[in-house]
Amino acid sequence: MIKFEVILSEDADNDINGYTDFIINEYNSPLTALRNYEGLFETIFSLEKIADKIPISQSKYLQQFGFNTRRVNYKKMTIIYTIHNNIVFIKRIVPQSLIKGL
Repeated sequence: MIKFEVILSEDADNDINGYTDFIINEYNSPLTALRNYEGLFETIFSLEKIADKIPISQSKYLQQFGFNTRRVNYKKMTIIYTIHNNIVFIKRIVPQSLIKGL
């Protein structure tokens, strides 16, 4: 079994921070933000073992991130990534509602 290295892009890191800041500020719920933060990272690092098991997306929206773009969901967020050699590169983390054609 291949073990992938997971790398977050600066955009993905900013997406996570924006998502948790939104929960803290809009819902006044830092505990919920923390749980979502931990859940996102649990999902992201599960890709170390399963990244290549998820099919390449045919969505035109997701293809803007590369020809072999894949996605995995955590709650209502979509984690967009590509695989190059043994590296999983997390491109963005966006609300599922922004992605058309899923």
